[in-house]
Amino acid sequence: MSAEPTNRPEVVWISHPAAAAAASLAVVIFFIGLLGIAFLPREARQLANLQYISVTHSLATSKSQPAVSLFWAIAATGTSGCRHHIVIHLLDASPGEIMFLCPRLHPVALAPGPDADHVLVGNCDGTIYLLDLRHPTAEPIQIGRQPDGGVIELACSADGRSIVSQNTYHLYAWDLATRSQRWRREDVAVSSFSLRPDSESAILSTRCGELIEVDLVDGRTLRTLARFSFPPLATALSPDGRLLAILLDNGHLHLLDSHTAAVRWDKKSSRICESATGRFLAFSPSGKLLVTSGQDRGRDLTLWNVVTGQPIKELRGHINNVCGAAFVTDRSLRSWGTDGTIRVWNLDAGIATRVASLMPPREGT
Repeated sequence: MSAEPTNRPEVVWISHPAAAAAASLAVVIFFIGLLGIAFLPREARQLANLQYISVTHSLATSKSQPAVSLFWAIAATGTSGCRHHIVIHLLDASPGEIMFLCPRLHPVALAPGPDADHVLVGNCDGTIYLLDLRHPTAEPIQIGRQPDGGVIELACSADGRSIVSQNTYHLYAWDLATRSQRWRREDVAVSSFSLRPDSESAILSTRCGELIEVDLVDGRTLRTLARFSFPPLATALSPDGRLLAILLDNGHLHLLDSHTAAVRWDKKSSRICESATGRFLAFSPSGKLLVTSGQDRGRDLTLWNVVTGQPIKELRGHINNVCGAAFVTDRSLRSWGTDGTIRVWNLDAGIATRVASLMPPREGT
């Protein structure tokens, strides 16, 4: 009885050298890949690990100085969580040309200080700091601390004497010279605020839909300006303080006389400000233009004619939501957002002429 035939893999490989070579190459590539993952350069590993960068604030304190920006980053893996960074950078700088400030802080708000050499920083623990840009490595000066929550918004008065800060519901005022608290309002659930250019009062919007004016020295209510059916999400005063722009929770955009509360115009476009990141308003230096988030899911910007209330231009270029914008001149605008970039726009051409991309510091630095 003859023996059963047996499979002979070695004969197959010998008779098919091309298949043998392909299999060997696949094995080599597999092990090289494993070694590459284990021994990637530090910079490459960090880049591959990065998942999300959002620029939440950006200031251009003067034409002669670089920008100061606040951004946060979330890694795709690991346990580092969300890291917040304050940086000084040029608007066309590469990631290697960024200077990181105050690494021990966990900043969540940034605002211009009393002059071009200083900025205000609001920390997640409620502490407010003054940072001197002339000595960026020096310890920031502590102004005060909100005991009941992080600083989500802050501003300095035009005369440089007062600072107003906000947490989720309460509002505080501080004396910059003495670094002491002036007053605290717990009776109004503030959604946003704007300081008048005369440094005498502030206009608050509340979650109940009210606009009230308060004295900047003692915090007492001076008057109620208006009441809305929907709560205001953002407010902005024109540079001369005469006009007040308001963005409501239902997406409507209003322009009021800031002294009489008379309505100049309102735009009932529910598509404005669909996302939380798009809740911003800014006037141009002349007060003739207004910028808001646009209608393309918050990724673009809309320029408005303040006199007529008509949209005059859409600015497109961000690939994710825009978090804020500020005019440089009436013909130039800066914007920043959740795509990790800051863009400088030529408003005549409607295009971004410069783009800065921010990155977290390298590991070990």
